[in-house]
This record gives sequence, C-alpha cells and structure tokens, in this order.
Amino acid sequence: MQTTSRARTRLRFPPSFRFRSTLDLRWCVFSRSFANSPCKRLISLSTAQSALVFIVREHDSVYALLRNVRTASIGDLRGAVLVQPSWTGPQLVPPGPTFNEPPAPASPREQSSLRRNTRAWKWGCALFCLIATAGCSGLVSQSLPPPSGNGQLSATPGSVDFGTVEVGVSSTQTVTFSNAGTGSLTISQGAVSGAGFTMTGQTFPLTLSAGQSSSVDVQFAPTVTGSTTGSVSLVSSATNSPTSVTLNGAGVRHQLSITPSSVSFGNVMVGTANAQTVTLTNSGTANLNISQGSATGAGFGMSGLTFPFSLAPGQSSTFNAQFTPTAPGSASGSVSISSNARNSPTAASLTGSGTLAALSPNPSNYNFGNVLVGSSGTQTITLSNSGTASVTISAASASGAGFSIAGLSVPATLNAGQAASFTASFAPASAASFTGSVSITSNAPGSPLTIPLSGTGTAAQPQLTR
Repeated sequence: MQTTSRARTRLRFPPSFRFRSTLDLRWCVFSRSFANSPCKRLISLSTAQSALVFIVREHDSVYALLRNVRTASIGDLRGAVLVQPSWTGPQLVPPGPTFNEPPAPASPREQSSLRRNTRAWKWGCALFCLIATAGCSGLVSQSLPPPSGNGQLSATPGSVDFGTVEVGVSSTQTVTFSNAGTGSLTISQGAVSGAGFTMTGQTFPLTLSAGQSSSVDVQFAPTVTGSTTGSVSLVSSATNSPTSVTLNGAGVRHQLSITPSSVSFGNVMVGTANAQTVTLTNSGTANLNISQGSATGAGFGMSGLTFPFSLAPGQSSTFNAQFTPTAPGSASGSVSISSNARNSPTAASLTGSGTLAALSPNPSNYNFGNVLVGSSGTQTITLSNSGTASVTISAASASGAGFSIAGLSVPATLNAGQAASFTASFAPASAASFTGSVSITSNAPGSPLTIPLSGTGTAAQPQLTR
C-alpha cells in the first residue's frame, strides 16, 4: 500500500480484544491519491446483520468503521476496518511505525494537536451516530447485497430399479429433482455412469429457484445379460452437491426356440390325419411365460399343450402338429406360439399335400356269356390307381357260384398311375344263369371296390351217331 508524506492516525485495538476464528479482519486506508493507493486486502465477515458506520477524518486520510456487516463489499467507502459485533470501536493513537504497536511519547505541541483533533473526532462521531441508524443502513444496503438463502437439491426417486430388461430393448424412467432450499441454485452439469444407462431430456447449466423442480429421463438399454449398477450425478451450487441417484437393472434374454422350425407332412390321403412332434425350448436366461398357440392353414392343427404355462431357462415342452387334408392338392400353414420372448410370436412353417387314391377296374363288370357246364370261362381284369396317392390292396375275393379269381397277391400297393391285373373265372356246375362279384379291399375311397360278374351255364348238346 502506498502512503502519503503526511502523518495519519493509527487504530489500536485493546489488548484484551480477540478475533473469532470465523472472522476475517482486513484493513484498507485510502488517501487523496486514491488511484495510486489500491486496497491491499478485501473485507469479509462470516456473520452479521445490520451495519453501523463511523467515519473519522484526519488530514487527507479517511477511516470508516463498519460494524455487524455480513458481506465483504465496501465499494464506495474510502477505507474501512471491519470488526466483530462485540467490539465497541478502536482506540485512536498517534502515528507509529507498526499497527498495534504502542505509541511513542508525544511532544506538547503534538499532544495539543491530538486533543483538538480528538475533540473534533468525538463531535463528528456523535453527529454521525445520530444519522447512522437512519441513513447508513441504506448506504450499506446499496453497496452490499442482501444475504441469500441456501439451495438444497433433492432427487426423487433416490434409487431407480429398472428390473429385468430384454437385451437390445430400452426402458425409461423419470427422475425429478427439486430445489428444497430457501435460495436459488444452479445445476452446472449432470452425468450418468454404468453400462447401458443414459440420460436425456435436460440441458445444463440449469438454474432452479426455491421450490422449483425439473426432471430428466434415464434409460437402461442392456447389451449383455446380467445385473448392472450405475448412478446419475448432478453437480450444483447446492450445499449437498453432488446429488446422486443410484441405478439398478438386469439384462436378460427371453428366447423361445422351436424345433423343427419347418414341418413337412408330405402326401397325406384326403380324409386321413398325419401328426408330427414339435419341441419348444427356453434357450434364454429368464423364465418364459407362454400364453397361447394356434395353427393356421387348411387342414392344419395342433394339440398337446395347455395354455398358459411357463418354461424355466433350458426347459422344453412338446406338442403335436397335425395335417388332415380335406381336398387333394398342396397346402401350407404355420404354428404360432405367443410368449414374453423377444422373438414372440415364435412360428414353425407347415406344409403338406392332400392326395386322393382312386382304384378303378377295367372292365368294371364282366359277363362270361354261355359257358358249357363242366368247362370254364376266364377274363382278365385290370386294377389301376388313377388318383394322386398310393393304394394298398389288403384283400381280394370272388363271390357267387362258379366264380373265382387268381393272380392277385395281397397285400399289394399301387402307386399313383400304377396298375395290376388278375384273372376272373366262371365254371358253371349246371345249366343256369349265375351272378357274382369280385371284391377288392383297399385304402382307396369307396373301398371295398366291387366288380359285378355274370354268366350262364349251358348243357352240352347230345351228338347223333349213324
């Protein structure tokens, strides 16, 4: 601090005076050369309420004593010494080489001058004290900002549990933060930690007045299975900064496998049923809740499951997929299983072909005509599979007196378009008309196939001899 050539009055504190640990005493003295004499120290106090200002002048120096001042700003004051509220004021002493140093003995001339100056200071202080109560508070309030309350940041909820979340899927929850204090606060930044956790919906810095609230969206999108922890941290000017919210979640895989994924029934005779076994397996890491299943496509169905049911990880269950064609031709459909798996509904494709076996005889009936008694007549009959499915002949027989068949071994299978022949015979035992039939039993529609037969037995004519 620069000084002038003139002497200036020093301030001396009583020997019994002690500053509190929370009080920071600083001293500034400004002279006429104010621009060249900057304050070397600022002034700060930890606690105070009102202000009482004493201004004392000696020569070109101005001293100000502020009592019970909370803030450190002294803007428009020439110089100041701030003291704790219990102090009644400094003692004026003659100039000395150091602060708080005992004064040197004064000459008579200096003592006279000091007495005159002291009387002047006393009158000045008395006058100023009269107006200080009314006017100084305004002066101080203009130069010193009023005390403000403290911001207190609270977050709700204090802990967020996302539960189980499917890997590759995100879950979002909202965290609300409020200023529960008595003064405004500023949130300078927000950060989130933990694998799979992100934060959206807010831009920082953000200022909240007392009682004001705002929120952020916290997302959990796990990329792997297993439990994960993290946190949201808000750095602010609040007394409890940083404010944290714990995050918990678990990545899981709900995966349902179906085997086989494609079922082919091949050729199935119209009107008959074919069934195949299908297996469901929980190939994930969490319990599966299977709610329903259905089959689509003409002639397709499923059986063997009761809904709803659950599958633990690694557990399996089976059901039957069925195909019962009602008409010849190709058919397609699917079995669909609904569950809480990520790949729900899980489906298996179904294919099949309805076939129709058609066994036709040629000729479809036969008349042996006249056959002499004691002889026989024969006729070849051909059986053809004119349908789209194989025909299995399980039995063949002839009925009626004198009728019989030969040449057909059973069981016999005729593929589509294939044919087989056998011989039908008529051997009448008497002269008369006879009827009968051949019966072919197979898996073809209309079985048994009946082929009508007829014939007449004739007696031999006697021959004349000469």
